[in-house]
Amino acid sequence: MTTVFFTFKDSSKETSTVSFNLADIAADGSNYAAIVADADAIQAALLGVCDGTLVERGIVTERTRVSNIVPTDGSERERKWLVTYEDDTTKAVYTSTLPNRKIDSMPISNGTDFVDLSGTDTERDALIAAFNTNVVSPDGDNATIISIMRVGRNL
Repeated sequence: MTTVFFTFKDSSKETSTVSFNLADIAADGSNYAAIVADADAIQAALLGVCDGTLVERGIVTERTRVSNIVPTDGSERERKWLVTYEDDTTKAVYTSTLPNRKIDSMPISNGTDFVDLSGTDTERDALIAAFNTNVVSPDGDNATIISIMRVGRNL
């Protein structure tokens, strides 16, 4: 199973990493470009909902320093998005935590900490589309987001 990871840095120079499973890279490497495109789509979606600086991304043996810039926007790694998703085949439920939650990047349901999944929202919809299209569960099956919640310690 191929794994892609993203490491973000907050304004106090702390880092936080999130990783996702992707489809396997073929033995002959023939689908490597497609795997990189999947990672690009997930990265673009994460940048819509996570602030801070994306400093590193890795796919299998690729590990690229994206930036060493320290954000000046008050970014905090303690603010996160908790993504709950389900394996489409086994129905097992898993979570991933996205670091450096960008404030007000996704609509929150009134009176809760959950993202409102109804209606249209550019950043939220991009994240869900990238995730549901490209991420596979730890079991290797397609995965679907079932909820997104804002989490983190009090700042």
